[in-house]
Amino acid sequence: VAALATQHPEHAGLIAAYLSHVGLDHRAVDVYRQVVKAAPLTTEAYAQGLAAAQRAEDASGIRWATIGILQQAWPKEQEAVQAAALRSAKALLDQYRETGETELMAQYQQELDAALIRDCVVKVSWSGEADVDLLVEDPTGEVCSLQQPRTLGGGVCLGDAYASYDQPSADGFSETYVCPQGFTGDYRVRVRKVWGELVAGKVTVDVYRNYRSKNEQHERQFITVGDD
Repeated sequence: VAALATQHPEHAGLIAAYLSHVGLDHRAVDVYRQVVKAAPLTTEAYAQGLAAAQRAEDASGIRWATIGILQQAWPKEQEAVQAAALRSAKALLDQYRETGETELMAQYQQELDAALIRDCVVKVSWSGEADVDLLVEDPTGEVCSLQQPRTLGGGVCLGDAYASYDQPSADGFSETYVCPQGFTGDYRVRVRKVWGELVAGKVTVDVYRNYRSKNEQHERQFITVGDD
């Protein structure tokens, strides 16, 4: 299976799904681990692995899957994946606490905190009857936007649903870009008004580096956005 996962991760994923179907969830989790190891961008394997680990009551598998999920950023249509991982992580922490496994609990909490750190977060917020697009070009030249919400560089455009990445402006709208682990180099942020009128003709751009870490850096700018 390891060789298959390396050459054809999608086929290995089908084998894992079949193992779960016949009640072999423990083995399915092992296969999902191999799929992700061979193809790190196969992020769905973490979600499928979490479901299998929960059915098998496999604490090690749950720990692996939740960390893997929370290390990723997820588009709006997949936000339920992250929510499920957070619920599972809390349940496992509670289990460690109830069983007196304080060392495991502390280690897992440390892993969760590290998993939630983001190299870069860009949030554009605005007020007014208007729609604004956020586009972020990474050092490879790939552009992340709502039209292409996930890039090979790890960036994800989250839209309005993740306004909690910062305190949103009162009665405003926002779009957010998140890159958990970015490439070294320059990131170009483009802000484009699609239609309507912005209050004061400006948007607020918040840029975070090392978000949620001890070395977090925050920069805020107010950018004029014209009709062009």
